[in-house]
Order: sequence, then C-alpha cells, then structure tokens
Amino acid sequence: MHSEEHINELISQLENLGYFNFSSANDLEEIKEDLWFGFKIQSFNPTLDEEFFSLGKERRYVMLDYHSVSEKDFPEFFLEEIELILNHLGVKIQELEVPRIKNYGKKICVLVNEINQTIAQQNNSSEQFYLIGKDDELGCYLLTPAMQEIFASNIKDKAEIPMNTKDWLSYHFKQTLD
Repeated sequence: MHSEEHINELISQLENLGYFNFSSANDLEEIKEDLWFGFKIQSFNPTLDEEFFSLGKERRYVMLDYHSVSEKDFPEFFLEEIELILNHLGVKIQELEVPRIKNYGKKICVLVNEINQTIAQQNNSSEQFYLIGKDDELGCYLLTPAMQEIFASNIKDKAEIPMNTKDWLSYHFKQTLD
C-alpha cells in the first residue's frame, strides 16, 4: 500500500497536470477523496467500484456497454456519450467513418483511435481516450500520457489501468489491429 504522503503527492501531480479541470468546484473534494481511496488500495476501475467512486461527477470517464459496441449505430451512441468531454475540449465531430468490424475489441479501438486523431487535430493538448477494463467493466478515460503514467505506475492490477488502444487490445484480447 502507498503511504498517505505518497498518495497526496499523486493527487497533487494530477492537479498540476490539469486532471481536475473538468470537475466542478462542488464535486472536487469528493472526486479527490475517491481517487485517494483508489490509490490507497492500489485498485482503480470506476466500473467495478461505482459505490466508491463518483462516476457521475468524474467527467473524464465514460462507462460503455460492450453489447452496444456491436450495434450498427454505436459510433453515434459513443459520440453522444462523450459529447460533454468533446465540448469541454472544443472538439467537433460530425461523423465517424468506422469500418464494419464484428470483433468488438477491434471495433472500439478503431473508433477510439479515430476520435483521438480528431482530438489531436483540433485541440492543442495531448489528451486522448484510454480504454479501461473489458466486457461489463469497459470504460473510456480521457487522460494525458503523464496522467496515464501516474495510474499505470501506482495501480497493481494491470486490468485496471487505462491503456492506449494497442496495449488494451493486446492485453485483453491478445490481438493487434493489423
């Protein structure tokens, strides 16, 4: 387990990186407490710990229903789910070109990669979506690489670490996008 001093430093690092820029002032303390608890137990997957984490208040995170990924209208559904995040970033996506892919892991990776490319083109930050969990525990997390590294180096279960699409697909499905 991490010491209280170390956890406080992690929260401070996230704050300095702009992690809480999406959080309302009214929810900030609760979100910090939830992150603090996650780092304390070195386990963080918001979809697994809904009772402990302020999901509705953490605006960097979107929980996904993996069954919906296989639906024909998934790209439009996904855009609706991340609309507030995209608006906060000043990113506009009218339509997504997603090839017909039956494998849900590959399909979500292609979609997230396309959205990340659009974010990179329209926004000056290094923020991008990382995937976390799989199946009933699937979610998308908007982070910078530095924020992601804080989670990666302080969470013991690799399955609970937000990953880029390449690493996520390889870890959870032993597949590549090729």
